[in-house]
Amino acid sequence: MSGHAAPTLPPQIELLSCAARLSIDAARASRLRQLAGAISDWDAVRLAATRHCLAPLLSMHLEAHCTGDVPPAALSALRRDFHDSAERGLQLAADLLEVLDAFRAAGLEVIPYKGPVLAAQAYGRLALRQFLDLDIILRQRDLPRAYSPLVALGYVPELPFEIAASPRHIPGQYLFNREASGTILELHTERTLRYFPEPLDLDALAARLVPVSVANHPVLTFAPADALPILCVHGSKHFWERLGWIADIAALASAAEVDWEQTFQLARQLGAERMLRLGLYLAAELLKAPLPEPVLRRVREDAGVAQLAAQVCERLISADFSPPGVARRLWFRVHMRGNAWQGLAYGLRLATAPTEEDWAQARLAGPLAPFYSVLRPFRLLRKYGVGLSRPGPQPRV
Repeated sequence: MSGHAAPTLPPQIELLSCAARLSIDAARASRLRQLAGAISDWDAVRLAATRHCLAPLLSMHLEAHCTGDVPPAALSALRRDFHDSAERGLQLAADLLEVLDAFRAAGLEVIPYKGPVLAAQAYGRLALRQFLDLDIILRQRDLPRAYSPLVALGYVPELPFEIAASPRHIPGQYLFNREASGTILELHTERTLRYFPEPLDLDALAARLVPVSVANHPVLTFAPADALPILCVHGSKHFWERLGWIADIAALASAAEVDWEQTFQLARQLGAERMLRLGLYLAAELLKAPLPEPVLRRVREDAGVAQLAAQVCERLISADFSPPGVARRLWFRVHMRGNAWQGLAYGLRLATAPTEEDWAQARLAGPLAPFYSVLRPFRLLRKYGVGLSRPGPQPRV
């Protein structure tokens, strides 16, 4: 990477990085063929593609450029993965449209993002983005009115209405499950998005919404200039451990006319300018996204971004699925802010702000409630360990 030695990626990860673009040039197609011809464990490739949510793009590019370099059985399995992902995406898109209709009938203003909306906005086709659930943002004050329409559609809330309506306990998201379709829906508000250094101004964002066609139905979502910082905060929250999130940044930055001044202005308002720069840096360096030269200069002028990107690449290289330990998590959180004091305050806030997991671990009522903040660091230590990493569950294809 710029300013650092180029990382040597495992073959399956480099294969995915070559395929993690909507279109690839002749040089990348040639490298894709070279890598595909050298792969011996295609089960590992499918595992990595599933974990990084890149099965559709990988299948598409291998079909287009590498049919003679991939064993027929592996190509057939990847083709099945593509169709399974596409079928699931269509189901989720249909569920989203049904939910939006129900919210509209209830007079609720909501903003869908990620999921099928981002697939349509950034990739132009639902089938080319692999996603697992639905995400919708609404104002915290409107949350109580969202329960009835969802329950009427068969969604079961993880948090009972009585707890969700309480201003004392704000979870990381309001989770709903629909057993009939297996759909997971997450409601977010300006208060649940705790990883934003500064809260979202939903009124300002709502004034700039743009229409996107989801399964031939117009849906309003964030303008690309606003979506990029929001997605970069999400990727940074998860340490950019999934190549699919970087592919989203590359695709969205390339698929639409982006008002880059608005993008950087929103990132400054959110206290997330370094998070934005990190996401764009990874898209440019790992996936060779064709960002405008003035944008690249703004991204690379922050020396701390390359250091954070090296940490991201180190985790991609390890490919062991283990979550980072508490020390590394805190280091990354602090450095994401760009300013040492702001970063420390940000890291400590996240380390002590209770979540639903903390509430489930201990029931503290009334005057004891502030002790959740004291107990949370100990729970994080138990969950992630003190060191740099701790083995986590191994995903399966």
